[in-house]
Amino acid sequence: MAKTHNVTEFIFLGLSSNPEVQKVCFVMFLLLYTAIVLGNLLIVLTVMSSRSLGSPMYFFLSYLSFVEICYASTTVPRLISDLLAERKAISLWGCMTQLSFLHFFAGTEIFLLTVMAYDRYVAICKPLSYTTIMNRRVCAFLVGAAWVWGLVHSLAQILLIFRLPFCGPNVIDHYFCDVLPLLKLACSDTVLIGLLIVANGGTLSVISFVVLLASYVVILLHLRTWSSAGRRKALSTCGSHITVVTLFFGPCIFIYLRPSTTLSVDKTVAVFYTVITPLLNPVIYSLRNAEVKKAMKRLWVRAMKLEERQVLYHQHHLGSAAARPHTPARSQTREETAIKPGRSPGVLRAPASPPWARVHLQQGGDGHCTQGKLCLQATEHTDCTELLPQKDMLSRLA
Repeated sequence: MAKTHNVTEFIFLGLSSNPEVQKVCFVMFLLLYTAIVLGNLLIVLTVMSSRSLGSPMYFFLSYLSFVEICYASTTVPRLISDLLAERKAISLWGCMTQLSFLHFFAGTEIFLLTVMAYDRYVAICKPLSYTTIMNRRVCAFLVGAAWVWGLVHSLAQILLIFRLPFCGPNVIDHYFCDVLPLLKLACSDTVLIGLLIVANGGTLSVISFVVLLASYVVILLHLRTWSSAGRRKALSTCGSHITVVTLFFGPCIFIYLRPSTTLSVDKTVAVFYTVITPLLNPVIYSLRNAEVKKAMKRLWVRAMKLEERQVLYHQHHLGSAAARPHTPARSQTREETAIKPGRSPGVLRAPASPPWARVHLQQGGDGHCTQGKLCLQATEHTDCTELLPQKDMLSRLA
């Protein structure tokens, strides 16, 4: 069948058709999305500003937090706006764009979680070679590979969906565009494409999840020879990662590993991996990691000190301006006053207390201070500079 797109837009049914429930969901998801952005952004800023978090693990964590913000932003803002809209419509191209970005960031996150597991494996099982293996160039390459992998995964998904003809119903029983709801609306046989989607999405999730679990089994077996203190620290770090991996891969495997059918609980599960998982990421990594908590406290203290300095700075300048006495008009002008021969040009700076002036003397070609002019501006220091009380300065310039 030739590809035809008689459908130009899709209509979302959303989470609920009850107006009261929609209002409650609007407030709840608005707060959740704000917490997602602020929490993950706090981790990014903490890692970037703290020297103690310079290891590869925190380097990958900062990128994971950034990906979580982007991943949640592909669906949650649209969900929030649709909760107050009477007609929840999205164009065909808007739907394809949302689908491509959703799988782009999801594929990138899967690769980053795998890289973080490899990083923990090298740090625990090969500690003497850790800095050599996980150097800056390797870390940058792995992050770049994660972005490339996410792009490849997204292109594969969007090409499979875009080949389908949409010529009939356009109502999606969901709150965002995803592959399974769109397969249900296609007016052609979708068995083969459904299997390819399962292979690209579900099988990928299962393989990555198995590799992650296997790496952590090896790590746990290696920790048996460590001291109790070192074992607790390693388990705390690995426990945070395992929790994030389980929360992310569990719903993804449930959605994408089964045949191309939709269930009534799909929307609930989708809320879990598009909203709850990005929200729990900063909570898990900050509460279970002592170094991250210490770095966040230092960042907070620096921010408070900076704010306090700014307040004192403004108070000091406002107080100085109010206490400065009124000076004659002649002293406030910048008119130049000639100096007698033998004198030198100078700069008169006259703060309120104590009165003083700095005389800056121009140096002539013969090495002697020559005649010049006096102005009310500060200049750079030279060999012909004198510091005099203001009253002596005025007497010399008479």
